[in-house]
Amino acid sequence: MIAAVLLIFYLALVCLITVLLESIPVLFVRNRGAWWKAGILCNVVTNPIINLLMLLVNTYIPNQGLTAGITLLLESAVVITEAWLYRKMLHKSLRICFVFSLIANALSWSIGAVFLQL
Repeated sequence: MIAAVLLIFYLALVCLITVLLESIPVLFVRNRGAWWKAGILCNVVTNPIINLLMLLVNTYIPNQGLTAGITLLLESAVVITEAWLYRKMLHKSLRICFVFSLIANALSWSIGAVFLQL
């Protein structure tokens, strides 16, 4: 029971941090409010899933090369999924949504990777 509560707390905290980090690119677009709301919804959908999967990968796959490949695959899936969600919510071109998703996710992943190395 305690482990489940801690897992939910961890996933919620990581999602909140990701939303804050991925809000930075929103400062550079028009119609910030819509992009910000869409970003929150995208991250509520994708972030807990990828972080739960990464916990499982890091727990059960000791090979770092394989883990890196799985991470790249999962992060790519998130970028594509979020681009599609942005497209549906904001009615922008898929290319614009993909570039935004790629920038936002690269930013949050990079900062997260730096903190995990500390």
